[in-house]
Amino acid sequence: LAHELLEMEQSYEQTLKNAQKLAATLLHEYGLSIDDLKKHQDFSGKGCPAKLINDGRWDEFCAAVKQKYEELEAAQANG
Repeated sequence: LAHELLEMEQSYEQTLKNAQKLAATLLHEYGLSIDDLKKHQDFSGKGCPAKLINDGRWDEFCAAVKQKYEELEAAQANG
């Protein structure tokens, strides 16, 4: 599974929040773990997602996805 981030400055933070939620939902729905979250760069060597990598925010992004993923898991466990 893959999805793109449209990197527009005026809405970049909202783009990240949307992407975090989407990534967590897809991981959860397909029975994958946070360790399955990868960058385009991991497969192609291309520096993508460029802004996230260049700004040093990949780990922050992953942490936010993990938090949202854990919230989904907890909600499912609690019915």
